[in-house]
Amino acid sequence: MLFILLGFGLIVLLTEFLAKGAHRVGIVGWICLIFSLCVFVAPLGVVLAGDFNIVIPNTLGFTFGILQIILYYV
Repeated sequence: MLFILLGFGLIVLLTEFLAKGAHRVGIVGWICLIFSLCVFVAPLGVVLAGDFNIVIPNTLGFTFGILQIILYYV
């Protein structure tokens, strides 16, 4: 809990005092992107274990997610 509070506080303070305007928005956006990827990619590590109850839903979710991204850009 302390790590989360310190990390969030550090992000807020650094972006508040070291970046201005649109540049700040870009920095915070990239930070959010990295944390989102960590959250959603972490379960794919279980796929390497080979448990089919986990592999099949994760593989389907990944495939449908890629399809959604492709459809978004089309």
